[in-house]
Amino acid sequence: MSLGNTNIHQQGEIPEITKLPNGRIRVIRRFVKFTREDVDNIQLGTLLGNFGDLDTTGEQIPNQGYTNCRLISVEVEQTTKRSAGTDSKDNVLVQTYETLTGSFVEITDPTISIAENGLKQITKVYRAISGTVSSGVIGETQLTSGEFLASSQIEDNTAFAELTEVYLEAGTLSETLDSVGSQKAKVIETIGIDPVTPDGYSLASKQESDFEGFQTNRFTFLKDNVELSRSLDKVGSQLAIVTEVFNPDEDPVEAEYIVARTEVSDVDGIPTKRFTFLKDNVKLSESEDKVGSQLATTQEWFNPTDDPTITDYILANTQESDIGGIPTKRFTFLKNNVELSRSEDKVGSQLAIVTEVFNPTDDPEEAEYSLARTEISDVDGIPTKRFTFLKDDVQLSQSEDKVGSQNAITEQWFKPEASRDTKTSYSLARKEESDVEGIPTERYTFLEDDVELSRSEDKVGSQLAITTEVFNPTTDPTEEGYSVARTEVSDVDGIPTKRFTFLKDNVELSRSEDKGVAS
Repeated sequence: MSLGNTNIHQQGEIPEITKLPNGRIRVIRRFVKFTREDVDNIQLGTLLGNFGDLDTTGEQIPNQGYTNCRLISVEVEQTTKRSAGTDSKDNVLVQTYETLTGSFVEITDPTISIAENGLKQITKVYRAISGTVSSGVIGETQLTSGEFLASSQIEDNTAFAELTEVYLEAGTLSETLDSVGSQKAKVIETIGIDPVTPDGYSLASKQESDFEGFQTNRFTFLKDNVELSRSLDKVGSQLAIVTEVFNPDEDPVEAEYIVARTEVSDVDGIPTKRFTFLKDNVKLSESEDKVGSQLATTQEWFNPTDDPTITDYILANTQESDIGGIPTKRFTFLKNNVELSRSEDKVGSQLAIVTEVFNPTDDPEEAEYSLARTEISDVDGIPTKRFTFLKDDVQLSQSEDKVGSQNAITEQWFKPEASRDTKTSYSLARKEESDVEGIPTERYTFLEDDVELSRSEDKVGSQLAITTEVFNPTTDPTEEGYSVARTEVSDVDGIPTKRFTFLKDNVELSRSEDKGVAS
């Protein structure tokens, strides 16, 4: 073997060779003729080699490098020789190689023992090249004799990886009684098998566990309908009974109580059902809450037999609700004639007072205002009446709208005085009952007198006539070169008008020829 110094040679032509189990060998090579410089700090690394190097690397003697043998150990020994009454010392470099591959191979015979529970325990030790990983799966990998892998550990020192596996015979490792809540459960630890369910019990849980360092399965068995815990907990202002039950056939019963809530729960990891019991007709809470600008009394009841009552109050609202998941009924109480809100809102161009009132006995009043509109409404879900108040004789809007070809002024008034139907330089053309946003109003349409609203040309016989619609003419209109042929009462868009039809004088309107009767 070349060690970086050609003066250093293998001691003897044949290394020490040991046959190991499973076709493996161990090769020990010794090298002599060191100098002091060979083991100084600079040269030593090259001299010693690297763990995992193949025995065939740089072999000194042809065909004496052994396949798959890798360096696992290196040391320097000093040997003493006696010759003619004098002692001399030789330095010897010892390199040890073993057969190592990319698969784990057992290095010794398995160790077999019997545990206290009577189950067989088999320990196996393997080696492979550094970095090799095990394919065994704890609890699943089996020997041909049936034992299951219970633990697996690899120690890797870069020279080689050593795997230690422990297999256990399938069976029950332990059986104990443990408390689950207030009850005793049967707990069975097994490997490789599922235990038989004890008579009168049901499987409550199965978990991966640890038994004396081995990965196992823990089975917990409980009797059905077992109450695991009982407590008293507040639900609102009342005490409820809360029980945790394993695998109930049906909902449990508590004297004078009913089940208020059922939940999926657990006790120490055991799946259970949690039952919360309350008495019927229980008031769980009472509070004062704002509804609009007023205080209301709100009560939460569990399973009330009748709607509750409060002196001087009436029930304003009933809702389905809950407290902590318990279904309840929420009752909101208010006094009669309670104004819940007041605001000022635009109706047209004017400000109106708007109030929301709970259960008014009569329509409310506002000084200097009249009730303009009443509606069914609500505040925060409470049914109310909404009242809109306006001052009398309020002009809500004014606009200019076309009537025929002319602009008219249109005004909307709330409870106008009689004088509102006149307008300087205008005459009232139409008066209607109307509304603005549901508020009843009077609509006035004003036009200037003698306004021509429309003009058209229509055939009268064979001639074109001019026809005009005029609002409130003071005199009949004239048309140059024409005479008024007909005057009618008419309307344009509902505005009363006079319709004038003009024709030219001395106009022949029709000509015809008729056949006489032969004599």
